[in-house]
Amino acid sequence: MILIDGDMLVYRVGFACDEETEEVATQTLDNYLSEMVMDLSEHYTSSIVYLTGKGNFRDEVATTQPYKGNRDNKRVPVHKNLLRDYMISEWNAQVVNGMEADDAIATKATDLDHNAIICSLDKDFKQVPCSMYDYTKKVLTAVKKDDAMRWLYKQALMGDRVDNIPGIHGVGPKKADKIIDPCTTEWECYSTCLAHYWDNELDEDRLLESLQLLYLLRSPDDKYEKPSEI
Repeated sequence: MILIDGDMLVYRVGFACDEETEEVATQTLDNYLSEMVMDLSEHYTSSIVYLTGKGNFRDEVATTQPYKGNRDNKRVPVHKNLLRDYMISEWNAQVVNGMEADDAIATKATDLDHNAIICSLDKDFKQVPCSMYDYTKKVLTAVKKDDAMRWLYKQALMGDRVDNIPGIHGVGPKKADKIIDPCTTEWECYSTCLAHYWDNELDEDRLLESLQLLYLLRSPDDKYEKPSEI
């Protein structure tokens, strides 16, 4: 099944069409979606578009700083609501509440035993061991299980500026790779992250908060759980 991140399309298409008519905006969006489905038709013939609705459990998890608090004053696309409504009416997009579209996509991919292709440019999906499709480059990439496991802990070291999730100052992708790639188990990833947090005068609660914010749910009642040492 093809799982499409509708949230990202709202902004990508929306900003590109800010000065265009409503008709041009919706046609551009439809072209994007149709092309994705066509590009991947040899793999799957069915698709679902997901959109984030109301409420997000992460708002309560974030205590160090507000989740996505850096977006409060950011500009939104002129046609944002129009594009969302179009995906709902014309593409039967599913609107999920209490979480994000990313969580619903990760959950569906898990339900499908990862026999799915995620269409998004969001690197958060590298947590999910299935195929990802970059529709700007038309590149299909398979995310391996061990790489998906390590990615969450690399994110915890780097943080996420877009979502206002703190990490460790000065740790970027290359440094995170160097720290986490040698780890062979999830416990080793976790304990390695924790050691670096301590080295930077950050406690375990701070690490757990970041992991809970970064982790994509795999079921409706899921949450990040600290791994067992065994």
